[in-house]
Amino acid sequence: MVNKRIPIIYILPNLFTISSLVLGIYAIISASSGTVIGLINAGIAICFSILFDSMDGRVARLTKTESLFGMQLDSLADLVAFGVAPAFLLYKWGLERVGILGIAAAAMFATCGALRLARFNVIALKNSKQSSQYFIGLPIPGGAGIVVSLFLTLNHSRNQVELNMLDTPMNMVILTAIVSYLMVSNIRYPTFKHIRPTPRNFSFTVLILMATVYVAVVVNLPVALFSLISIYTLLGPFMEILFYKRRKEEVTKEGY
Repeated sequence: MVNKRIPIIYILPNLFTISSLVLGIYAIISASSGTVIGLINAGIAICFSILFDSMDGRVARLTKTESLFGMQLDSLADLVAFGVAPAFLLYKWGLERVGILGIAAAAMFATCGALRLARFNVIALKNSKQSSQYFIGLPIPGGAGIVVSLFLTLNHSRNQVELNMLDTPMNMVILTAIVSYLMVSNIRYPTFKHIRPTPRNFSFTVLILMATVYVAVVVNLPVALFSLISIYTLLGPFMEILFYKRRKEEVTKEGY
């Protein structure tokens, strides 16, 4: 039996995925200290993990090396980096101050993230065309991004030694519940996977990037990240409302 060497190009996408996983593990270890610097390092690690996660799929499509193995590995890495790590960050950030309720909230975030990933995999296997057009529910990196960017923004703006970023721990419970719901909801979010460059969307993309860079330089980077992720998070419900109104108008017209 001849052992065939696997070309490095097939391993490349998985290297990005594994890097994301390692950063997620580091975030958990760093957040476990409960110190300000530890939580900040955890947040930064999750941000870089999001960056690597956004690249693995694109590299796989670009090199035509997409595989079922890569998809499963990506989901497992996402669960650690964007499910467990942010939940742990939330808990050490302030959820632990509300006892069992804080534990339940952190567990809910990680559980909803796992459910979101499982549903995505099922949809991708049954209908790859649908999964490439839009996401059902807020993607788990988006959920992690909201939590992390908000934490970094509040920490930067307050510039305090202690982590007393929100008025009450209950605000964190509410935030966790909202993000968890969005991940398992039926709200559709655009994927931007197969957008072809045109003068119109290119100009729009450049405008968004320029605005983000401006906020990052003039204000601060955490605010820019939080603003960008918040826009995407709100885009789903906004599009659902527009779709509902449009559908209602069509039904009304058909009735006449």
